[in-house]
Amino acid sequence: MSLFFDSTTLDLSDEEAEEFERQAGIRLLEFLKGVANKAINTLPSEWRDWANFPELAAPDWCDPTYPHLAQNEILRVFGNAPKAIPSWIELSPEQREAAEILLQISKAAHLLRGIEPEKALRLLDAGITVGHEITKAHVAPWEPIAEAGEKVKRGGKTGNIKAYGTAEQKQKRWDSYRAAVIAKMESSPRLSLSEARRRVAKQLGVSYNTICKHSKM
Repeated sequence: MSLFFDSTTLDLSDEEAEEFERQAGIRLLEFLKGVANKAINTLPSEWRDWANFPELAAPDWCDPTYPHLAQNEILRVFGNAPKAIPSWIELSPEQREAAEILLQISKAAHLLRGIEPEKALRLLDAGITVGHEITKAHVAPWEPIAEAGEKVKRGGKTGNIKAYGTAEQKQKRWDSYRAAVIAKMESSPRLSLSEARRRVAKQLGVSYNTICKHSKM
């Protein structure tokens, strides 16, 4: 499955191996853009309008046989893609899967920033390969192991809700932080915003950074 040359799975001459390796960036982009295109077309128009996904076609000057240009193109398309699935857009199970695929590609692309280009492409290729093998496990004798991974993921989500509440409960709590800061400033007009936040953080037993994050004016 790897998009790079692997001597254990490909029997090529040195010259063929070099050319295969040179084309890795092209194959990587074709794969990611093919998946993204299908996912985007599966999603409703309101999601596409909200996400404002960039044009998938590469600029004429982009030659992905050069690792740094392939990396730049991945970041151009996916680096600023949505990092969350909006709750206000109604999605079918199939559409939610499509949105999740784009979300995970975006997260992977974001992690490539600052990494040496060839290494970044190989890391992304390794992630795709692992995902491919895990997908095969769902229809192979390893299915129980793959299902165990799904249970761990579901358990982590359940644990997060138990610890921090549902999305609605968290939003209500965050809104209360902002209201508390506003009330503190109204009761003490000479108080600076920073000092009001510090006092609210101490009063509520919440970190100062958390209060700052959810009390933007």
